[in-house]
Amino acid sequence: MSDFKQKIDEFFRISERGSTIQNEIKGGIITFLAMAYILIVNPNILSPAAGLAGYTFNELFTATALAAIIACLLMGFYSRFPVALAPGMGVNAFLSYTICLTMGFTFEQGLLIVFISGVIFFAFTVTGWRMKILDEIPQSMKLAISAGIGFFIALVGLYNAGIIMHGAGSALTRTAVRPGSVAVAVLSCHHAHILPPEEMVRRIPWIDPHMDHRYNHERMRCRVAACDTRGGPIIPDSRLGPQQLCR
Repeated sequence: MSDFKQKIDEFFRISERGSTIQNEIKGGIITFLAMAYILIVNPNILSPAAGLAGYTFNELFTATALAAIIACLLMGFYSRFPVALAPGMGVNAFLSYTICLTMGFTFEQGLLIVFISGVIFFAFTVTGWRMKILDEIPQSMKLAISAGIGFFIALVGLYNAGIIMHGAGSALTRTAVRPGSVAVAVLSCHHAHILPPEEMVRRIPWIDPHMDHRYNHERMRCRVAACDTRGGPIIPDSRLGPQQLCR
């Protein structure tokens, strides 16, 4: 390993966490491709409200890209943690359609509201209140939220693939299948399931595939909470064991 690669490996603790530079590069490319849609979707969602304030699509696109770049650089070089960050989907729609277009606030006032909420969330995080609030949420609700998001994403995929559409007497109905879009959807599903679930579990050394899933989830939660009390990262990563995660 060259001196440059050695420095990169030591700085990000790649080998220490059981990964390689090649895997990190591939993971980075896959992550970028998975979240690049935000560069287009976020400006489109914000345009109805931001356009009234004189902001163009290109300006919103640039702001979206800069926000993601700065956040990812901070996460990478300050936290040294393999997590990508970008403007969140959902909050942008709430800002544009609810706060600005429905409630009558200007776009600048809406951005101020978002800034204030960010400061509050930051305060909750550094004081430990965020974890206390999360611990009070029932486990069944946490699982239901994850499942609901998954079903919603699947619904959006089926709609964009032209498999379902808005119904006349019902919310949704089947539509005439378009071979091209359906082929892309099937290919995407195939690539998403290349790695079997048992293989994914096997790659997480501190989860026992033979134990009950509820036990495993609690085991992971306890380890992550332990890291949080020590001031370390609070987001689990499949390549990190409990000891590396808490460092």
